[in-house]
Amino acid sequence: MSPRTAAIALALVLVCAGPARAQQAPTADPAAAAREDLQRLLPLARERELAREPGVRPAEERLELWKMVLLIDPDHIEARMGYDRAREDLETARSAEQNAEQAVAEESQRREERLRLAESALYLGNFGRAETLVEELLAAEPDNPRALALRASVRSARSARAGQLRWWILAAVLTVLALVLVVLWIRWWRRRAAAAAERGSAAVAAPSAARLKVTEGVGRGRMVPVDRDVFRIGAAQGDSEDRANHLVLSDARHLLSRYHCEVLRARGRYTLLDSSTNGTSLNGKRLKPGGHRRLRHGDEIVLAGVTRLVFLDG
Repeated sequence: MSPRTAAIALALVLVCAGPARAQQAPTADPAAAAREDLQRLLPLARERELAREPGVRPAEERLELWKMVLLIDPDHIEARMGYDRAREDLETARSAEQNAEQAVAEESQRREERLRLAESALYLGNFGRAETLVEELLAAEPDNPRALALRASVRSARSARAGQLRWWILAAVLTVLALVLVVLWIRWWRRRAAAAAERGSAAVAAPSAARLKVTEGVGRGRMVPVDRDVFRIGAAQGDSEDRANHLVLSDARHLLSRYHCEVLRARGRYTLLDSSTNGTSLNGKRLKPGGHRRLRHGDEIVLAGVTRLVFLDG
């Protein structure tokens, strides 16, 4: 028991002993006994009031002392003011204590969130991020068992990745050796295939016989040859060769994009590339925005649901 608590307990005993003294000595003056108790309590209460130490317990002790004084003398102005100050200090101290407990809980929650982020980074293979989060946790709480275990896991994963890297380097070396053998074989093959390559190049350079036929929409029945490597289709007329569409189409609802799609030619093969807002479909399947798909003879192309083309190759 602290000296302060002992003093308060002694004061309570003295106050409670007043009625006992009155019963033992009926001739004693009750007013004198009360004044005696008041003289014992007031110095102690004033001492506590002068110190006015922060915290819940000191405020409770002051409140109890002034309360005992008021029990003896309810009209004691100093005791009433001290009692009110002690009660205000007690409420403030309890509020601060609650705020401190809340801050501790929030800090614990933040540590838990960092642990989850570190575990997620480790799972995703981001060892640098995981290690940074773990070291921050250990700097604030060196004995955190989860953080210590997680740091060991990060180091183990780093070591395992380093071992995998050594195997990858070995595999790369073996691959280079294999490529050297392949290059030697290709040199021999190229000498025999030179004539065939020239014939293939001539065939690629030959004019294309591919065409696009408008089967539905404005310009129905129109036949347009696909006579270049990048063949643009859209609603824009274009003010220069590199911005002009090679097949200009229109519709009443203005659903066709200015540069709706392109037909790309490479090595005798044709590919449809979508660049529209309202979509391009090939044989009933809509292309993803920016998507592409190879074209074959007889394929049906639908632009924004308003114009239908047929691709003819040969």
